[in-house]
Parts: sequence; C-alpha cells; structure tokens
Amino acid sequence: MNPMRTRFCLAAVASVLVLATPNFAAAQGPNERAADAAFQEGRTALEKGNLLEACTKLAESDRLAPSGRAVLNLGDCYERRGMVASAYSSFLEAAARAVQANRPDAERHARERASRLEGRLPRVSFVVPKSVSAQGLEVKKDGAVLPPSSWNTPELADPGTSHTYEASAPGKSAFVATVTAEEGKTARVELKWPENNNAVAAVPAAAAPAGNKTARIEPVGTTASDSSSSNGSRTLAYAALGVGAAGVIVGTIGGLQVLSAKSTVDSGCANVNGVKTCNSQSDVDAASSGKTWSVVSPIAFGVGALGLGVGAYLFFHNRAKTEKQAFMLAPSIGQNGAGFAAAGHF
Repeated sequence: MNPMRTRFCLAAVASVLVLATPNFAAAQGPNERAADAAFQEGRTALEKGNLLEACTKLAESDRLAPSGRAVLNLGDCYERRGMVASAYSSFLEAAARAVQANRPDAERHARERASRLEGRLPRVSFVVPKSVSAQGLEVKKDGAVLPPSSWNTPELADPGTSHTYEASAPGKSAFVATVTAEEGKTARVELKWPENNNAVAAVPAAAAPAGNKTARIEPVGTTASDSSSSNGSRTLAYAALGVGAAGVIVGTIGGLQVLSAKSTVDSGCANVNGVKTCNSQSDVDAASSGKTWSVVSPIAFGVGALGLGVGAYLFFHNRAKTEKQAFMLAPSIGQNGAGFAAAGHF
C-alpha cells in the first residue's frame, strides 16, 4: 500500500476515535446535561454536513460546560467551514485541556491538527511607525480598543473576514482603514495621518514664560456645515461675477452697434418733412437694429453692474468670514506669569 495513503488512513481513524471519545475534561455543574445534549446534536449535524448548525451547537455545548471534546469537535467544524484561524485556536485550546486531563493521546492529536493549518493561517496587523506615533494615540479594531501591546503584531483572522482599524490622537484627523484577511497571507494596515485642512496649531506667545500650562484650545475651524455654506457662497459669487461680466460685454457691444447704426442712418437717410427716409433696405435695417440695441445696451449695462457688485460683495464677505474663523487666542497661565497662545489655520 502507498505509504502516504497509509498515513492518511491512520490519521483519519485517529480523528474519529479522538473526536468521538468521551469527554476528557468533563465539567461538573448544573449545565452539564444541557451541554451534553447540545454536543450530541452538534455531532449529529456535523456527520450530516450541516456545518453551521453543528458549529453553533458545539460552541453552545462548550459555553455551557467547557470540555476538551466539545472544543476539539468545534475546531473540526471550523476547519470544514474554512475558518482556519478559529479552527487553529480551538485545536490549541483542546491540546491545553488534554494536558490538564492527562490525555497525551488527545493532546498529540489536537496539536497535529493545529500544525496542519499553520501554513494556511491568515493574519492582520496594524503598523504604527515611530515617525507618526503621537501622544494620546488610541487605536480601535472593529470598534474595540486595541492595546499598544497588539500594535505591530500580526493577529489571526479567518479568511474573507474584514477588519476596520480606527486611529485618533489630539490634533490629528481621524484615520480609518479596512482590510480583508486572505488565507496564508498577512494583511498590514500602516498608520498614515491624513492631511487636515482644519487642524488647529497652537503657537505659544513670546510673553508666556517657559513651563507654563496653556489653557486647552478647542478647534473652531470651519466645520462641515460651515465649509458647505462657504463653498455655496463662493459659487454664487463666481456666478454673479460671470453674469456681471457678460452684461458689461453685451452692453458694450450694444453701444457700439448703436453708434454704427447711427453713422449708417446719418449717411444713408434724409429727413424729409420731419420723416426719416432711407435710400436702401440696408439703411432701414441699420435704423431698426440701432433702435433695438439702444434699448438692450442700457439694460445689459445695468445687469452687468449689479452682477459685478453682488459678486464682489459675496466674494470678499466670504473671504473675510473664513479668515475670521481661522484665528483665535487662548489664555496661558503659569506660576511665573501669564500670556496668550495664538492658534489658527496654516
């Protein structure tokens, strides 16, 4: 018989014997009977290939009464579902419980199952370079605080699972990134602070003695709503300036048309008995065009002047408002004196 096939068959037989063995770390307590019932239901579902139900029942059994057989079978269920990281952790836990129960055979089997998964394990890691580390830095993974001891350290994750990292620090824009675990690979997320146009930089005043404590400066830069309002005002200003410029251009063209028509009429038309009589159709058209432009031109000039005025007002008013929001002073008080700290957008 093929040696490889022989080893595979022996491993399969060992798995059946160990997985079906009586509890090698039987828990005592009022929940043991319910745990045993959940275990049997989980084993039945596992044999039928109902993996989701099987994992749920086996996890419930281990929750009610932690046992080596429950966590070992749970690892087997996880592995069949492709959840290799969860399976690996379950097998290691089963090995630890087998040691406590003095079951070297069960321990050996659990460790062998775990070792077969090592090359397939996905990992995720949040990297914090020293160059971007900041005082008060807080990192969260999937909404839970990630302690500094876990930074720069790959952690196991099941394939296909997505994990969101968030980082925040005083004076820094929030950092958010999501990574998806891939089998046999380590996915890394490196902290890179995004540029913050609204960040407030504190500048100590020269009058403030060294070592003084500066009062906390709350950022009062342009908020999202303020930015939206500012952008809207700026757009209106440009639109008004465009309309004003167009009006002035049309008015100028109209004025030139009026002067041209007047010159044509004066040279080609005569005043007969108080009535302007033109010698050709072109002279008549010129007279008609002059009358039209004599009305349009002043109106265009008026609209142009109004547009330029409104546009200029909106533009300079919005600019002044922005500059006003971008600067502040805060008191600085210490044992040896007092002063001010200036803050603004740069």
